Parts: sequence; C-alpha cells; structure tokens
Amino acid sequence: MHPSPWDPGGSQADGCSVIKIALGGFYAIVDYTQSKDGHVVFEGHGVYSIDGGTGEVMLHWYDNIGQGVEEFRGAFAGDVLTMQSKNPMGCARLTYDYSQPGKLLSAMDMSPDGENWNRLFDGVYERRD
Repeated sequence: MHPSPWDPGGSQADGCSVIKIALGGFYAIVDYTQSKDGHVVFEGHGVYSIDGGTGEVMLHWYDNIGQGVEEFRGAFAGDVLTMQSKNPMGCARLTYDYSQPGKLLSAMDMSPDGENWNRLFDGVYERRD
C-alpha cells in the first residue's frame, strides 16, 4: 500500500480473493478480504461480466467503504486488463496483468480529475486451488 489518505504512511497488507464462475459462465464473482497484522481492514465483493453491446469488461464493485456500487469498464491489451471508474472521490484505475502463469499482478491508481494519477497499491497474488 502506497501512502494515501487511507494509509498516510503506506504499509504492507495481505489480500485474498475467492473467485467463482457463475450463471452459465457469463459472470465471475469475487469476494475479497484485505488484512493487516492479522485483522481484516477491507472487504469487497465484485461481479465481472462483458458488456454485450460494447465488448468492454465490466466490474460492479461493492465494499465496506460504503459509497455504493462502483462500475469499472475497460479492455485487454494482450495479457493486461485496464479498467477505470468515476466515483464521488474522483477516478480509479485498476490494472490486472495476467502474463505470469499462476500469478496476478495488480495495481490501483486514484485521481481527483482523471488526469493526475497517484498509485494506491501494487499487488502480487498467487493462485491457490
């Protein structure tokens, strides 16, 4: 975690996503928990799908920050999926890099205006079946 309004000094955190394919394979549902020092500090629930009209990847995200549903949209460029959203706090950009077998490289950037971006986190997730 990079320094931010939610974590002014920056820190290390552990994240775990449990992902389930649902509804005939048309959706991926994820439940996410983030822990620091053995305590859950953040929880989220997401539903991934494809917009049939535009072909964009969509993520409808809910979390314990309490701002309601956040919709991300984006596309793949090779093995990298980049999605953006606009929310009451500004803009958010998620990047998922699937280029390494068994790993997911993830990053989130925040911007008050969609022009000037600050890194919120970098993550390396390992697949466990």
